[in-house]
Amino acid sequence: MPSEPDWNLLHPASIAVNLLPRAWRVVRGFWPLLLALLWRGSSDDTGVWIGAFDVGILLLFFSLTVGGTLVHWLTLRYRIHRGKLEIRSGLFTRQIRTIDPGRIQNVELVRTIPHRLSGLVEVRIETASGTEVEGLLSALTVQEAEGLQEQLVHLRDQARAQQTEADDPAGSVLVANGPWELFRYGATAGRFGAAAVVLGLVVEALTWASPETFANTATRFFGLQGVALGIAVLAGAWLFGVGAVMVRHWNFSLSERRGALIVEGGLTTRRRLELPLQKVQIVLTSETLLRRWLGFGSLRVETAATRSDQGGTERRAALVPVVDREELPRLARLAVPDLDVDPWRVPLRPPHRRALIRGIARRVLQVLALAGLLGALVSPWVLLLALATIPLSFAAWLDWRHQGWLVTDKAVIGRRGFFDRRLVVVSRRRLQSVTATQGPLLRRLGLAEVRVRVAGNSVRLPLIAWDEAQRIVRELG
Repeated sequence: MPSEPDWNLLHPASIAVNLLPRAWRVVRGFWPLLLALLWRGSSDDTGVWIGAFDVGILLLFFSLTVGGTLVHWLTLRYRIHRGKLEIRSGLFTRQIRTIDPGRIQNVELVRTIPHRLSGLVEVRIETASGTEVEGLLSALTVQEAEGLQEQLVHLRDQARAQQTEADDPAGSVLVANGPWELFRYGATAGRFGAAAVVLGLVVEALTWASPETFANTATRFFGLQGVALGIAVLAGAWLFGVGAVMVRHWNFSLSERRGALIVEGGLTTRRRLELPLQKVQIVLTSETLLRRWLGFGSLRVETAATRSDQGGTERRAALVPVVDREELPRLARLAVPDLDVDPWRVPLRPPHRRALIRGIARRVLQVLALAGLLGALVSPWVLLLALATIPLSFAAWLDWRHQGWLVTDKAVIGRRGFFDRRLVVVSRRRLQSVTATQGPLLRRLGLAEVRVRVAGNSVRLPLIAWDEAQRIVRELG
């Protein structure tokens, strides 16, 4: 009779790797108490110090954190036994968890900064039982983590092959984004929202100053120094956005392997996400005006699965930052095999002509509301400047001109936007429901808004006639 496999331990360095995040969680949970202790010590007549009782409390928190980390390392064991992953943990309360590889949705290798410094990897094993991580091995060597990942993927593929009695094709890299592609993606993203927040905080801080200081600062703010400050804030927000994108998606790759899309990327935290193709429900492409001129767009793939043990839906989404425009149709068709047309080449049905009236009306009302707010808070001159931008509201015509929709035997397609053009493809076999709604204005215009719903999300089509909307509801319902 074959002997049972030995239990494997976490790396000894996991004590140091796990101690910092555990200590941070303790501080984050008890920060009001710690702040009170520090404040009481600073208000003492003898100076800034903490009494023996306070030191005891702090040492208690620290010792509990160190003790919990040490117990975690001493008691956690894992092994693959009889084709399943077993994880054992606990000192006073023992727990053994068994994970069937056939139910594994994703095996993610994560490397935070402490992991990178120690040369270790965190393994996160997720199943369809819920949104939380089902199995967590906080610190393994790279060789152990990759070996465990290969074993679990192999066992999972074996289980699926036995069910389907078919082998999937070998994997291949579909998209690879290096530093230059990620720089283009980050450089062409709008970062004016962050700049507006910074300028708003500056203005709010000035309201607490004296009237003389506020007047002098305001004079400089609207002068040459203010222009220089605005340029500096915008440039800083732009550089920060570019850097954040490159750190988040560093060395990005999208590949296909055994019926799944595998997304991998990240500098400080390396993430690997697997999206089964049979669960893809939405593909969204985004092409801003500047990115269209540069010949690329981005693609977002979203999957969903019903939780087996709990109610609700588990959603996963992956973003491909840079895709050449010529490659967008191929990737969309790969992610949604049901797609039976090329949305970039086939003519889409236009929105109703009266939808333009509603679009222009909404833009004008938005400008008027913003102008009134700025006029009340800042100056009547700002109100006049905002009102002067009302003619720009007729840019809604550009958006209306490039809208489109199409319902085929296999998919529902919708397109919106001129400055930020978005095309969405929804697989009809993933539809949950279809609704057509009318508000007072739409009822008067004889229009309706059709919304198709999938698990955990919905897609809104361009405005069409009410009779046409009812026909689509009956066809897709």
